[in-house]
Amino acid sequence: MAVDQVRAAKLTTLSPDDRQRLSDCAQHLDDFAMQFTAQAISATLASIQGSLANIMGATADAQKAIKTANTIEKVASIAAAAVALGAAIASGNPVTIASAASGLVSAIGGPN
Repeated sequence: MAVDQVRAAKLTTLSPDDRQRLSDCAQHLDDFAMQFTAQAISATLASIQGSLANIMGATADAQKAIKTANTIEKVASIAAAAVALGAAIASGNPVTIASAASGLVSAIGGPN
């Protein structure tokens, strides 16, 4: 992005070769960024693989608990914990994911 900004800002003063070189550099940087992102996603998935069954079970339990909850507070508590779990999964942090999954289990098991 920054390389593209420099190239755009100096477009009229750069030679065609320099413009092409900066364009190629920007593309290589974008490619590396995509590779690093893919590696990070892969590592995150590998690290939470063992927790996926628990997460799926807790999600199913949450759906059942919401259907049988006796109070709006219980429904809201479960829903908030489920949202927190979704945000934790989106963050890709295994510790946060495990903590949020535990929070969902606690919300399901609390008083109706």
